[in-house]
Amino acid sequence: MLYKYSLKSRSLSVILYLLDRANKDMVCFPSIKTISKDLNISVSTTKGALNILVETGFIEKIERFLDTTGKQISNLYVINVENIENLKNIG
Repeated sequence: MLYKYSLKSRSLSVILYLLDRANKDMVCFPSIKTISKDLNISVSTTKGALNILVETGFIEKIERFLDTTGKQISNLYVINVENIENLKNIG
């Protein structure tokens, strides 16, 4: 279904990566550096792809922070399966 949506290849790669790593609740939390390294793309490209996926509603990004220091750690990504399933109606 994702192939029917006109995502650029980097955004498509990132969402497929997140789907591959998501748990049964469609949640995962890889760091941007990990995504970049695993997909062999730059950090800025990864950030751009994630922003597009958030803007299109395919994922929700939730920032996570350490309780003790308030320092940000990796983001939590929630894949919006309903939005992806709605692609069935495209084309």
